[in-house]
Amino acid sequence: GGLCLPCIFRNKKSVQVFWTRVTPVRGGVYAAVAEVKNPNSALGVSHFEYLLKLFDDKDVLVIERRGSSFLYADEVAHIVETDLRSERKIVRGVLEFGKINYVIRDDASPDLIAGEKDLRAVSQDGGMTELKARMFNRTLADFRDVRVNAIVFDQSQNVLAVSSLMLDEILGGDAKELRFFWPGEIKNSSIILIEPRVNTLGN
Repeated sequence: GGLCLPCIFRNKKSVQVFWTRVTPVRGGVYAAVAEVKNPNSALGVSHFEYLLKLFDDKDVLVIERRGSSFLYADEVAHIVETDLRSERKIVRGVLEFGKINYVIRDDASPDLIAGEKDLRAVSQDGGMTELKARMFNRTLADFRDVRVNAIVFDQSQNVLAVSSLMLDEILGGDAKELRFFWPGEIKNSSIILIEPRVNTLGN
């Protein structure tokens, strides 16, 4: 009736990194985003550690940022890091994994969705861009410590802007207004991804 428990762990697939991209925010400040996937259908990742490395145009390592996250079974998600500061021009990033804790769980991520997205310049001279949206909790459960990532792409799926915020809680059946800000005007946007992230897999 399926794989035994030892076989599930023995046959587990490694967490994958599809891409890592870096975008300038303002002078000397950058944000980075990486798209990752847990390819296992019966294993969740309750906790994994990562190391983000950023390199300049001479391929010199100038910034390292450590963090942790999680992935549901078969989930594609994004790792977002903001406020990355460097006097050198950053041109690329690499995401490396450290310790990964797998758990036998095939849960899907909680049913949190974002709608009513509105991206616009909020000053006449284009000095600031705001993204507004509403996030809906379509479950009866209350969730706390919800991270929400916002990624703006152009038509070629180049990353134009990245941000992240934390919600203390969102109650079952409730909705929350989301607001993200970037300096300058974001032009040629095509795709707006808003990704709620809450860990129900444990640590």
